Amino acid sequence: MAKLEKNEAVVAMSHHLSNYYRYTTRQERDLVALSEEINFVTSYLEIQNMRMPRLNYTIDLPSDMLHLEIP
Repeated sequence: MAKLEKNEAVVAMSHHLSNYYRYTTRQERDLVALSEEINFVTSYLEIQNMRMPRLNYTIDLPSDMLHLEIP
């Protein structure tokens, strides 16, 4: 992406990778809020989508579930 001068894509990839690695390296709790896990999954899916543009996804959750804690 950098060689092709796709600066916005480089910034987006860096952002998603930082979220991904921050989440995977700092997780010391047994339970996390579903909203945190969704943010992690979204970053992962966005990284994959940049690699494979044919990837499409939808996350559809009721907002009252986002506070729930999961393992």
